[in-house]
Amino acid sequence: MRLFVTKPQGYCFGVTRAIDLALKVRSDFPNAKITVVGMLVHNDEVTKLLEYNQISTKKGLKHKLIDFLRNVDPSTHLIFTAHGHPVEFNKIAHERNLIIHDATCKMVQLSLDKIKENLLSGHQVIYIGKKGHPEVEAALSISNNIFLYTNNKDFDFSKITDESPYVINQTTLSIFEIQSYHQRIMQRIPGARIVDEICNATRLRQEAVMKIPGEVDLIYIVGGDQSSNTAKLVEIAKLTHPDSIVKRIKTVADIDVNDLKAVTYIGISSGASTPPHLVDEIIHFLEGF
Repeated sequence: MRLFVTKPQGYCFGVTRAIDLALKVRSDFPNAKITVVGMLVHNDEVTKLLEYNQISTKKGLKHKLIDFLRNVDPSTHLIFTAHGHPVEFNKIAHERNLIIHDATCKMVQLSLDKIKENLLSGHQVIYIGKKGHPEVEAALSISNNIFLYTNNKDFDFSKITDESPYVINQTTLSIFEIQSYHQRIMQRIPGARIVDEICNATRLRQEAVMKIPGEVDLIYIVGGDQSSNTAKLVEIAKLTHPDSIVKRIKTVADIDVNDLKAVTYIGISSGASTPPHLVDEIIHFLEGF
């Protein structure tokens, strides 16, 4: 059995920072009740790590989390996730004088700041992203003058009256899909000002998947069910390796040994929020198969 393991593996900077922040809050406030408002990062194993350290996670849609913030005990230490959060969260936190620790990824915050700058300059914003993703919800909450672009078919260009709208995107999209979206927008609005905000950690992992040898029989993409960047790695693997089987798994327990019977060469990659030890366990298992 031959293995090709892509690089980089392990957490990106934003995920590492978010986990470190959460654990520091526990260290600094050993007796406090601590709750993450949403999933800190999109990986269940990280959520389990937090639970082990007595840091709970409040999951739910935006309106459920808003209700939670309106009613939570104000002595609770609250952690906002790495994906960013709706502006309503900040308003409630200020009104109730809640204790907040913000784990928003610096790349996400930079993107949000750029949106605000362009709105203040009087421009409309076209935001490319996945509906319902927390990073997208954070961006859309800033203003009603931000318009979500999810695909090339459903966007209503009649809403855009700005001849030079600002076009920006969710940081974990596919480098392939973003190109087609940019082309379509430029066809309809030649004066659109487009920036590519796919973060470097996402881009490097996608490029690494593209470089997996074409002769691999099977590709494992390791990551959580909710992870957008993991989902995009799966899409890219299928697109660039049409003759290989592509499987998305969370842990070594998800490996079906029946898939390995006629396999001699396996590629392995993982999302930016996947704990490194999970990949190591998969490698160890396959090396001994």
